[in-house]
Amino acid sequence: RNRPMDEKTHKDDLLEAVEENQNEIHKSKEAWYRRRQSLGICKHKKELLANSQ
Repeated sequence: RNRPMDEKTHKDDLLEAVEENQNEIHKSKEAWYRRRQSLGICKHKKELLANSQ
């Protein structure tokens, strides 16, 4: 069972957990962006916009 960390008694652990979580978010966003680029999604959207005008 997960219990919230007490900021006063586990200050360093709490900061480390927050930093690790931010890194994981950043890594997942980078992977998502790279996957979109490799699939050509960004390029496809630009072509659709150009053709619609």
